Amino acid sequence: MASIAAGAATSAACCAAGACCSTVTACCCSRHTKSSRRATKVFYLMIVVISVIVALVLRYYGKDMFVHVYSFQFGCGAEGSTGNFQQACFGNQAVFRVSFALAVFFICMMLGSMSDAFDRSYWGIKIGMYLLLLVGSFFIPNEVFNTYADIARVVSALFLILSVIILVDFAYVVQEYLTGRAQKYSEEMVSAGYDEPGTCSNSWLIVYLVVAFVLGVTVLGSLIGMYAFAVHATGSCGGSISLLSLTLIAGLILTVMSTLDMFGGRGLLPPLVVWAYCCYLVWSAFTSNPTLGCNPLASTVNGVTTLDDSPGQIVLGLVITAFSLAYAAYSAASSVPGIMGGGDGDDGETSQPLIGDKPEAERLTAAEDKDEEAGGSDGEAPRAAAGAGGEGAAEEDAPAKRTWLYHLVMCTASIYMAMLLTDWGSNTQASAATQGVSSAAMTVKILSSVITMVLYLWTLLAPTLAPKCCPGRDFS
Repeated sequence: MASIAAGAATSAACCAAGACCSTVTACCCSRHTKSSRRATKVFYLMIVVISVIVALVLRYYGKDMFVHVYSFQFGCGAEGSTGNFQQACFGNQAVFRVSFALAVFFICMMLGSMSDAFDRSYWGIKIGMYLLLLVGSFFIPNEVFNTYADIARVVSALFLILSVIILVDFAYVVQEYLTGRAQKYSEEMVSAGYDEPGTCSNSWLIVYLVVAFVLGVTVLGSLIGMYAFAVHATGSCGGSISLLSLTLIAGLILTVMSTLDMFGGRGLLPPLVVWAYCCYLVWSAFTSNPTLGCNPLASTVNGVTTLDDSPGQIVLGLVITAFSLAYAAYSAASSVPGIMGGGDGDDGETSQPLIGDKPEAERLTAAEDKDEEAGGSDGEAPRAAAGAGGEGAAEEDAPAKRTWLYHLVMCTASIYMAMLLTDWGSNTQASAATQGVSSAAMTVKILSSVITMVLYLWTLLAPTLAPKCCPGRDFS
């Protein structure tokens, strides 16, 4: 407990130091330059990218630096520990520290977001604060981060569920947007005295069908490819075939249900988006399979199956991991304010909840309609002028909305980084070639696929079950 208190005190001291510096700067400088909200988000995004890269480099190539560091000895330097275990332990502990520093940094940013000036400026102070947190975390003993790892497992599970909710919401937004534009086009043609356009005459319906077709082909192609691999794999991959069969059957059922009026007639796009994402998760689970005979990234040479450990493959994998995690954090943090019922002021507009009186897709359509009406026959010029001047000015002048929520989600993503890069704390291999390969990582991805399917199924059943189980709630 004393070590935990010491860690908390160190973090609080760093936050206090940063806050004091910002206060002094604000007092000494009568004017400062505020960046746009998009530039602000890019700044935070780049900090996440750099942090992930630093964590990966320390885990696989800097672990020998911590052999004689006192704070790293607990649990890693125990007598009887093998060299490989020690190196993996040192690497995992380094990742925990980078994740912890980044999470505390975003907590400080969340507290500082009450001041719009602080949130969008003082970049040098923020970088200095982050570096202080990062360096200070390496002096905190391992006991603190063993507890942090347990907390991170819970927070990471919540982050994954949040990501699934955002995906399902995105699928419905795309569906509503395209069908809304198609319906509006048909109404405009009828009101102008023309016959109602058919499918081939409505460009929005064509776009809808093309997107649905591409998703459908992608799903079927990926399933066929994974079936072919699992059947001809060198190992016994009955579990992989069962997982593929479950994904195929569940996807077909959800797609059929989505087209039936008794379940709201949701259309083809939402289930296909969900199905495609689940296929990606299944493929990702395959690549995390520690049974190398069933891992598509493994290769067999002279009867020996190993993972590709070439420098180019390792660097590519680390870079993809860094940017994938950063994008997941950014998209989640940017989407949550809208889902929760308000925006963070990106465009200077008062946001509406995605589930409410006016859905997000309808608001997007309405915004485009407003642009067209303002432009008249020469709509492009006024729209360009508004984008160049009015919209930018509105963005700069608008007060921050839900900025604290953005930083909170970025904090949870930073905590999730600890689990993702250490395979949920279970990877005891010191090689970068084994990044993401473990039973724990594979299980998490399979569960994520199941949760995605179940959540989408609930969106189909909720309107029917709501009067019985949730009176007073409208899920339509």
